[in-house]
Amino acid sequence: MFKTSPINIKSYKDRQLLKRAVKERWPVSAETRLAILKHTEDIINDTKIEATTRLTAVHRIIQIDALNLKEQEIKVKAQPKHIIHTNMSTEDLMKSIGGLLAELNLTAEEADPQLLLEGEAKFIETKELEENAIRPEPSTPTT
Repeated sequence: MFKTSPINIKSYKDRQLLKRAVKERWPVSAETRLAILKHTEDIINDTKIEATTRLTAVHRIIQIDALNLKEQEIKVKAQPKHIIHTNMSTEDLMKSIGGLLAELNLTAEEADPQLLLEGEAKFIETKELEENAIRPEPSTPTT
């Protein structure tokens, strides 16, 4: 049927094993993977082969694509969430940051995120202390 076949499927068990290998993403060399895909494409395009067999080959390619998409999705989800996309050069970005610091009357040391957070925490703590100091003590009921 085919001149070169990368796989030798002779029985139902062979098909089941191949199906399991694809589903479980068993390690396969790039050359073997390409040969299998080429073989599957040949099956799909050969009009002498039964339509059900060709349809099964299409289904297998769709399954492989779905697994590849799932794998990509998992990789994307594993990446850090704070990705900033910019077309600015590093030099332009630094100039822009410098301009923002000047507008805020901050030095680079004062703009350190950790220092800003500590300053905000101190501000909140001071505000809470002031609010508690202004509030009158709850009165105790007289009997």
